[in-house]
Order: sequence, then C-alpha cells, then structure tokens
Amino acid sequence: MRRARGLAAGFALLLASRLEAQDFAAPARAGPAGSPLAWLECGLPAAGGGTRIAGAATRWFALPELTTRALGLGISWRGARSAFGLSQTGDPELGWTALGLAAGGAGPRCGGALRAVARRDRHPRPEPGPLGPGVGFEAGAGAWAEAGADLTLWASAPQIWRRGAAPPLARGLELGGALRAREGGLWLLRRASARDADGRAAHEAGIVLDAGSVSAWARARDGPLRGSLGLAASTRVAEAAVEVSSHPVLGETVSLSITVPAREAHEQGAAPALPPAAP
Repeated sequence: MRRARGLAAGFALLLASRLEAQDFAAPARAGPAGSPLAWLECGLPAAGGGTRIAGAATRWFALPELTTRALGLGISWRGARSAFGLSQTGDPELGWTALGLAAGGAGPRCGGALRAVARRDRHPRPEPGPLGPGVGFEAGAGAWAEAGADLTLWASAPQIWRRGAAPPLARGLELGGALRAREGGLWLLRRASARDADGRAAHEAGIVLDAGSVSAWARARDGPLRGSLGLAASTRVAEAAVEVSSHPVLGETVSLSITVPAREAHEQGAAPALPPAAP
C-alpha cells in the first residue's frame, strides 16, 4: 500500500507540472515579498529590510508522501538582500532535498536578486548525471520596479540555466503587475510555458483585502481553471499564513508558514509590496 501511495504521489507531481513552485513554496500574495522563502523561489525581495527566519510546510494534493518542508533565513543590510534555505520534499523513495541561495538588493522603488537551487534525489540509488548521481542545479533571477502611483511591475525567470537532473517542475518567465490601495489591492500575471516556446501560457488574477494586522486574498488560475484562498495575521513577534488551493483533478493543497523577524523588519521610507504567488 505504501508503494502504491508513493507511485500515486509521483503521478500527481507529473500531472501538476504547470504549478509554479515547489522547493520553497509558502502562502503569499503575488509580487515582491519580505519572506526569504519568496526570495529563494522567485528572486523578488521587497523594500522592507531586517533579518527574518521563515518556515513552511506544504502538503500537495492531500498526499502525505508529497509534503514539502522548508526553512529559510533572510538577511538585509541597507539595500543588500540575501537568503539561504533548505527544503525536503517527499518520502525517501521518490523525494529530494534542495539547498537554495539568493542574493541581490532592494529599495523603495525597485529591487531584484539572483537565485540558485541545488537538488539531490533521496533515493538510495539515484540515476547518474553530469553533476553526480541524482544531482541537479538551476539558476535564475527576478526584478521589480514601481511604475507609477501604487503600481508595481515585475519579471521572474527562475530557471534561466539548468544542469544535471531535471527539476521537479519546469518554470517559465513570469510577468506581472500589482495595484495597491490602502485597504487591499489586485494583481494580474502571465507565466510562459517552460517546456515549449509555442506552448500555452498560464494566467492568474488575484485580489487582497487588508484590515490592520490581518489580510486575506483569493486567486484564480487557468490551465485548468482553479482557485485558492489565503489568510495571514501578524504580531510584533511573528507572522503566520495559510493558503488552501483546489485542483479539479488532484484535490486540495494546503500550505502553512511562520515568519519570525530576528531584527527590525522594516526600513524607514520603504514602500509596501505584495508577496509572491504560491502554487
């Protein structure tokens, strides 16, 4: 039975190849973010500074054998941003371990970072490859800029270069824009097909409502049509977030995260930004 569940998890992963993230996924809205996990996923550090520690757990499609656990550390010094992270996905027979690094900078009106992830299969006898048995590597970048009053535009290409074992999910260029307001905002984005230049792009639309230290958001995606709901609450000592995503074939995905600011998390004059999309 355990073997059958493992095969089912692997099959679900193949069917989910159009999802946008895997190793450092965390519940969040779209765009630049203050979470180090978001920097590692998309290379989009927000203007706010400080040192932060973030942990996240995502259970994909209600399968215990396909759960991702991630831990990230983000360090800011003036305009510089860097993040380090470690994650593990799945059971040993079909899972993998990932180590991530991001480095860049951000200010009140623009920001960006390079990001890289190295992975190794947890199988006791992984397949050989140019970087070693079961070893894969990918690198990319992201950037954002304020394009006017309350409008933020961004581009993220997380897999510009790949080598070794294929990544669990192929990710194409993402182009997006978010319009902020005092009590919320909305966003639109487009993700190009990573497998075929003539392939069908994916699209997403979302809306967020803010009420003090609590915010809620909803998003809709196509290919196939599906949606998700998220909720985040923050205090002086931590921020917690949860997001539940539905899929018409594979079922529900639940993602939880906790972010703890180890030092002051906001710089004077920093513009607020919307965090990135979780799959």
